[in-house]
Amino acid sequence: MSAPITLTALREVVEPIMSENFDGLYDQRRDEWKTIFNSFEGEKRSSHVETVLYGFGNAPITGDGEPLSYDTGGTQWSINFPYDQVALGFGISLMAMEDSEHIDLAQKFSKHLAQSMYETEELLAANILNYGFNNSYTQLGGDSKPLFSATHAMANGNTFSNVTTPAALSMTSLEDMLIQISLATDAKGKRIRLNPKKLVTSPYLRFQNQVVLNSILNPDTPSSNQINPISTMKALEGGDQIITRLTSPSAWFVATDLNSASDRGLVHINRRKLTRSTQEDFQTSTVQYKASMRYRFGWIDPRGMYGNLGQ
Repeated sequence: MSAPITLTALREVVEPIMSENFDGLYDQRRDEWKTIFNSFEGEKRSSHVETVLYGFGNAPITGDGEPLSYDTGGTQWSINFPYDQVALGFGISLMAMEDSEHIDLAQKFSKHLAQSMYETEELLAANILNYGFNNSYTQLGGDSKPLFSATHAMANGNTFSNVTTPAALSMTSLEDMLIQISLATDAKGKRIRLNPKKLVTSPYLRFQNQVVLNSILNPDTPSSNQINPISTMKALEGGDQIITRLTSPSAWFVATDLNSASDRGLVHINRRKLTRSTQEDFQTSTVQYKASMRYRFGWIDPRGMYGNLGQ
């Protein structure tokens, strides 16, 4: 006489199968978002608060015997990042075990769950850029502006821009953006030696990226026999990065070296890393398997990314 089929018996069979297949797919992922976002551990609360300080203006020349000048820094703004919980699960029933379908379902569904978890992470990251020009987007910066704006606030009362005039990606339009980046200042108007790192686009511009970055001659006017300085100067040492979840066929971006651990331009703030758990549910006669994470994508300093809507 065969042993009765129980939830405990089902769990003992499918739990290691689900974990092995989930990890097998999830651990092989290639996180596109990590190429443009700086990730760090956030505060152990319901949200992370980042306070942005500003420093001083230029130091004045002081003559012999003259009193020293003093300046005051301060808080430019505080940004609240409420964590998003991303969670999903599935169940395998006792009837599936009775019908000898439980192993196949455990293998396939656990892979689908892994794919759903990392796909959501990539999509939430890409949406920072997808909605970066939208003033009505629910997520705005510390200055109540979208990521890309011509009127970001400065502590000295002026504004700065991290957008350029909408234009199709070309050598000329990219040069204009690189010049704008090189002229960037801090909140008090001091030059900060901001450096461009890589061109960021959707798959629609994959081939145009190579034309602009790697052509020896000026790709805008190849018959002129002029060089392409972007290529010869290696102006973007990081090359290009395709973010496949970007939705615009024409928008393009340049990531700067502000996306570092100390400066934190575009950020991924982690609250709880991926966790997985299994439980038995008596009411539905299923073994349930779920995965969850808590994190938030956003930006602290918009100088971490410059954008162009394209044409």
